[in-house]
Amino acid sequence: MRPALRHPVAAIFALLTTLPAIAEEIAAPRVFQLAVAAGFNRILSGDDFVKQNAGAEFGIIATMPFKILREDANLITLRAQYTRYTDDLVLPNSAKIFYPSHSQVKADLRQIFRQWSIDWSLGFGFQIPVYNRALTPLGTFNFDDTVNLYPDARETLAKIDRSYAVYLRAGIDQKFFDDALIAGLGLEFNLIEIPKTQQRATLNFYIGARLW
Repeated sequence: MRPALRHPVAAIFALLTTLPAIAEEIAAPRVFQLAVAAGFNRILSGDDFVKQNAGAEFGIIATMPFKILREDANLITLRAQYTRYTDDLVLPNSAKIFYPSHSQVKADLRQIFRQWSIDWSLGFGFQIPVYNRALTPLGTFNFDDTVNLYPDARETLAKIDRSYAVYLRAGIDQKFFDDALIAGLGLEFNLIEIPKTQQRATLNFYIGARLW
């Protein structure tokens, strides 16, 4: 009897090991999708001045049709961000600098891994600074001009002056209603920053709608 059992067991084992390949073949083909999204961001830091901030972002999210490794999907995003620091900067001469802010462009590649019906994402991206501004008693200037007028502001503004950066992103990018909507929450950790600031990571949330 034992030799006779080998054939059914072997057949079952072969079927079980073949099912993933069959499922992969009959799965819906990956297609290109494009969505627009808007959301909020907050820079995380251990510095008391730096952590008092709020920001907004707008961007596009492309779902790509290709596969790199074993991920369930690939997203490429391009976002414009604006961040404003809510505390006033009080200088030793009692002068105040109000509403320091900066903007930047971010782009990243995110790989999606589906587990427990949740689309977990992991990816890398880069950041390019666009501009910075501060309101002073003499008017509105960029950070360099502000420091020339108020040298005592140099140290604090250097903590928040937006830089070129490479970052790691981990979070969730979840689609709903047959991919009509997408929403996400993520943490972006700066791995490389030039110049170095006190902005350690960014927390962001967004919601978007598919255009195509």
